[in-house]
This record gives sequence, C-alpha cells and structure tokens, in this order.
Amino acid sequence: MTRTLIMIMLIVLTAPPWVSSLSTGDKTNQEVGGIKAEVHGTLHFQEGQGFFISVKSREHPDWENRVWLWISENKVLNRQLQGLMDRSVIVKGNLGQLPENVHASVPPLGMYLSPVEQIVAAK
Repeated sequence: MTRTLIMIMLIVLTAPPWVSSLSTGDKTNQEVGGIKAEVHGTLHFQEGQGFFISVKSREHPDWENRVWLWISENKVLNRQLQGLMDRSVIVKGNLGQLPENVHASVPPLGMYLSPVEQIVAAK
C-alpha cells in the first residue's frame, strides 16, 4: 500500500504541466482562436430555421453560400432583421460552423455568426 502511494506521488510530481491541465480541464495552456467575419449578401428567412445571409459566387452566379445568424430571444435584433428582409446587408460577428452531428436552428455543418455584432443595409 505504501509503495503504491509513493509511486503515485512520484508520477504526479514528475508529470509535465500539460498533464494536469488535461485532468482538470484547465484551458490556460491552450490557445483559443476565433474568426471575425464581415458578410455581404442578401438577408432571408427560412421557416423553422431562421435568418441567413445568402452570398452568391461571382464566378458561378447559381452557387450560394448561406451564413446563418444565431440569435436567441433578442427581440430588438429580430425586429431589425425583419425590417431588412430581402435587402442587401453587411453583417459582422464571430464565424462558426456547426458540427455534423448537432441539430439546431442552424443546419448540420452550417456556417453561422454568433453573436451578431452589427448589421446594416448595404449602400
């Protein structure tokens, strides 16, 4: 018993620092990144999923990328978006992509902005 405790203490004391961050979930040693995006396109709404920006390809006009707006219970932003429906807009926020196995208002593998930091009508 004593021999086992001594072995455990030696392992803990000589382990590299990243081992302790793995066990405690400490993220101080890990980099956290992000992508700030400015999206130019047309604002649309899809029933059951929400608002998205449609971005057409210049080289292939029939191709479309959709960037979803992840908004939750923000009545002021919701009213602002309704006033900009089917218009060209510029939206700023943090860009993310939903994992394939997660189902939410954003489709699986869908790109989204959250939080929406700014939205204005394009000139």
